[in-house]
Amino acid sequence: MSSESEQVARGVLAELEERLASKDRDRILEQWTEDAVLIGDAAENFTREETVAYLTTMAEMAPTVRWQWEHVAVILSAPQVLVFAAVGAMGFYDPDGSPMGDTEHFRTTCLAVEDQGGWRLRHFHGSEPQDD
Repeated sequence: MSSESEQVARGVLAELEERLASKDRDRILEQWTEDAVLIGDAAENFTREETVAYLTTMAEMAPTVRWQWEHVAVILSAPQVLVFAAVGAMGFYDPDGSPMGDTEHFRTTCLAVEDQGGWRLRHFHGSEPQDD
């Protein structure tokens, strides 16, 4: 896949991080489609109500999540559709921007759709790999 597609994928992830850091629930939700599916280690959010509840919790928690993406692989790049996977590290930061503990290995798969002049998430599956 082209490096342009990878840059779009990295942009979607950077926008997600920036919106989560804003702590503005409505702004966070604008990046997600109405039918988005959001899956993490602790929850599966298949409905809009579940996704809104999860993202509201993310907006209201004091720490902010930050990622450092080591590798982003575009799986499909088609008109108005982008599917990609990424691996890297995730950490939580206090309101002053100081790290709260160590970062953990993190991975995600995403489906983004171009909608209303920007990219919106329709699917996000993020998890921390389990050590053996």
